[in-house]
Amino acid sequence: MVASNVFSYSSSSSKPRWSHDVFLSFRGEDTRKNFTDHLYTSLIHAGISTFRDSDISRGENISSELLKAIHESRISIIVFSKGYASSRWCLAELTEIIKCKNMIGQIVIPIFYDVDPSDVRKQTGSFGEAFDRYKEFKEEIDKLKEWRGALMEAAELDGWDLQNVANGYESNFIQKVVEDVWRKLNCNYLNVAKHPVGIDSRVKDVIFMLSLDASNANIVGIRGMGGIGKTTIAKAVFNQLCHGFQGSCSFLSDVREVSEQPNGLVQLQKQLLRDTLKLKNFKNISSIDSGIHLIKERLRYKRVFVVLDDLDQLKQADALVGDRNWFGPGSRIIITTRNAHLLDQLQVVLQYEVRELNHEESLELFSWHAFKQIHPANEYVKISDEVVDYVGGLPIALEVLGSYLCKRSIPEWRSAVEKLRKIPHHQIHKKLRISFDTLDDDKIKDIFLDIACFFAGVDKDHVAKILDGCGFFPEIGIRVLIQRSLVKIDCWNRLVMHDLLRDMGREIVRVASPNHPGKRSRLWFHEDALGVLKNHKVLKKLQILDLRHCVHLTKTPNFSGLPSLERLILEGCTSLVEVHQSIGYLKKLVFLNMEGCKSLKNLPESICYLKALETLNISSCSKLDRLPESLGSMEALTELLVDGTQILTGTAIKQLPSSIGHLKNLTKLLLRGSKDALQSVTWLSQFASCLLSRRSNSNVLLPTSLSGLSSLTQLFLHDCSLSEDVVPIDLGRLSSLRLLELEGNDLLNLPIGIGYLPKLTLLGLTSCRNLKSISELPSSLRTFFVINCTSVERISLKSNELLDVIFLGNSPKLAEIQGLEDTEQAVIINMPPESINYANDYKKFLWQALSQGKPRTVCLQCKELPGWLSYRGEGSSLSFHVPTVSEGDIKGLILWIKCARHDTTANVVITATCKSNGSTTWEMASDFNPVACRDYHSFVTFLPFQCAFESGEKLEIALQAGANNLTNNFGVSVICSEGESWLEKKIKMTSSFQEFYCRDKRNCMRNTPLQDYLWCRRWD
Repeated sequence: MVASNVFSYSSSSSKPRWSHDVFLSFRGEDTRKNFTDHLYTSLIHAGISTFRDSDISRGENISSELLKAIHESRISIIVFSKGYASSRWCLAELTEIIKCKNMIGQIVIPIFYDVDPSDVRKQTGSFGEAFDRYKEFKEEIDKLKEWRGALMEAAELDGWDLQNVANGYESNFIQKVVEDVWRKLNCNYLNVAKHPVGIDSRVKDVIFMLSLDASNANIVGIRGMGGIGKTTIAKAVFNQLCHGFQGSCSFLSDVREVSEQPNGLVQLQKQLLRDTLKLKNFKNISSIDSGIHLIKERLRYKRVFVVLDDLDQLKQADALVGDRNWFGPGSRIIITTRNAHLLDQLQVVLQYEVRELNHEESLELFSWHAFKQIHPANEYVKISDEVVDYVGGLPIALEVLGSYLCKRSIPEWRSAVEKLRKIPHHQIHKKLRISFDTLDDDKIKDIFLDIACFFAGVDKDHVAKILDGCGFFPEIGIRVLIQRSLVKIDCWNRLVMHDLLRDMGREIVRVASPNHPGKRSRLWFHEDALGVLKNHKVLKKLQILDLRHCVHLTKTPNFSGLPSLERLILEGCTSLVEVHQSIGYLKKLVFLNMEGCKSLKNLPESICYLKALETLNISSCSKLDRLPESLGSMEALTELLVDGTQILTGTAIKQLPSSIGHLKNLTKLLLRGSKDALQSVTWLSQFASCLLSRRSNSNVLLPTSLSGLSSLTQLFLHDCSLSEDVVPIDLGRLSSLRLLELEGNDLLNLPIGIGYLPKLTLLGLTSCRNLKSISELPSSLRTFFVINCTSVERISLKSNELLDVIFLGNSPKLAEIQGLEDTEQAVIINMPPESINYANDYKKFLWQALSQGKPRTVCLQCKELPGWLSYRGEGSSLSFHVPTVSEGDIKGLILWIKCARHDTTANVVITATCKSNGSTTWEMASDFNPVACRDYHSFVTFLPFQCAFESGEKLEIALQAGANNLTNNFGVSVICSEGESWLEKKIKMTSSFQEFYCRDKRNCMRNTPLQDYLWCRRWD
């Protein structure tokens, strides 16, 4: 397949730049000086650019010039004459033409010149005689099959038969052909964009998802926030593909806006029928129901290409493209929307989420509008970068601001930028506000405004608690905002939104009372907040005080006037040295965040009076030298985060309070030391010592005080120099523990009692470089990480029936994994190049297990298919004949899929069809969600045969990939009952990849580092 020239023009222009309108394929000896010459002359006279190969010297193979001409022609006309099949050159041309038809939607028009179409289809008559002569070339059997397939496919297309048109008169016949070509060329191309920066790659992705070579009707959704470029991409795709649907195309713009007008949906139905049927009047459509009936009746056998732009309600889709069965085979439908839930309701599997432009693309687009050139003027480079960074890759904002700032001085630019940070540009605000206004629930609107004003970048669970207390039903509300592309959740479980969406929300609040901040529903600017807070009546009702990143704040105010305060945020107050004693009077305070208060040396004892406090975060308070002794009396405390406080002897905290073991409601404890800690004496040893009872025997166990943490579910001990030589700790009494993360510790073996934790589902061991053996894992364990444990030699997984995922990375000494072959789990093995020699046993096991369906899938970080695959396919399908095997029975197929990932989730539906009888044999859906895989990766999976096949039967394997995961190409090999030894030989040929990833479809993990993943996993 010659793929490099397929996209030889820019899809982003308002009209594709083809080199030729028509490519003529013909047998020169039959028709060059008569019919084909007359046809060529008529096409030229009609103004149709036509290529014929009169000046190209012929040989055994098609020249690169001819290949280029085929790929750069909008239409190919094939003149089948009696001697056509006698020319290997003609058959090679035909094969390439059919590939272009299937890959890029090239229009193909067959002309049957004094030959019966059935002779072409069945290779009988003169075509059969030609193939009889080819039989002696046994070494080219695959090429003969390809030629036969191309002839069959071409003969099935709508074409022109000289004997059945114009009574055989060639001049009239040629005129009708020319008129047909003219109609097909006369597409209504759309204006895409004045400066289409970054469009081409996105257009190719969408076209790939459309799977033009598949025969079924297919729907692709393009989703994303307002102004991201959904419509622009859809227009460019439409321009590129509309010629391939013989004029049966329709682009319905602004469906949301038009449908709100009187009889709007009926007008859209009429436009759809006019565009696809080329008829003018549809007076009989008097209602939506009658329109639906007519669309179903008139288009169910017709191959159409329809774009529905800006849908936002299910009723719009129901009226226009209610079901795929409304349209003929091969039809393609694109839906653009801001609402991902709408696509889910329509069961659109293939969804393309439009991403923001990168910095280079953003700067180029901005420069075209601001400077009328590809890059900024020299003196404007720095401030242009500032504007581009603020805009965040949103095309509409880049265009609007670029045009607004064009021909203005640098002082005017700076003034405008400063204003924009407080008051958004009205055109951008208007465009983005559409998504807000279409929210049909006032409580969801309130949630959006609260996030925009206060909670962007804040942990989603904490925000949900607050919103739930306000009666806003946050779980469904936040989910709706995510589906509307207004909010996202990042890998740290934080709520994030585009800066311009945040500014749009804040502007909605500001304009409600532009001159009187006290009358606004929310305050976020410090100046406004301080002005209003001088009113004591307001203070008494205040529930949230957010002073994060007030870098000049040295001490907190007196809190006695804030009796209703529930959340106090002092994060990033780097100059804060004193917290007022009155904090203890905040009886309703449930959340206190002092993370990053690097100058804070101590906490007032009164903080222990906060009986309602649930979360205390003192992470990165690097100078904090003591904690209150009565900390254990904070009976409601559920989360204690002490991350990065340098709790080391001789530096900061000398001793942890002994009462910490009394925190019966504590569910999450995060303690992180320093990677530069002294190995002999550590803060953790002191932590344990203050909790341990003095015992006479050498086997020191945890005392009752620590076992009192009966509610603890998550325990993070990072860089603590934890070692049984210092303190032999027994964790077996933490009966509620579900997550244990030990990172950067000096363990030789796992702490005592881990095997007795009845609810532990995730164990993370990272950079425990002295750890040699891992055993006695709890039977409840489902997810297990061993990363950078360079000394580990043996892992025992016996009796771990629930285990789903194992992540093994950079453990070159690992020699044995006991019990792995008996599990149904998913396995991840990270093998960097320097440790590839140590991984042969892993590879051998994995491939042998794969041939048995255990594990279900392997993910490899590699860009190329291996050479040993028996059959390969470009795009989304391939066909092959079941081979004859000399020994053993055929068990199934090894399927190797190369993907380009654009999202963290993926779904690939694999369908195998027996082409000999046309019946679907089996279908398998798999969730392929790579962890730490790069943009290009491969999935290898085993497909067991679910029925018997005879050698020679033709099978077709088809893939349908969703959620922005594109299958570039794939290959298969047949596995016999002796497949284990076969795979062992093959794996020796596959040593360039660096990662295995094996898993079943039950789990979904984000593309995040381990420490980030631990924060975002849900515990069911």
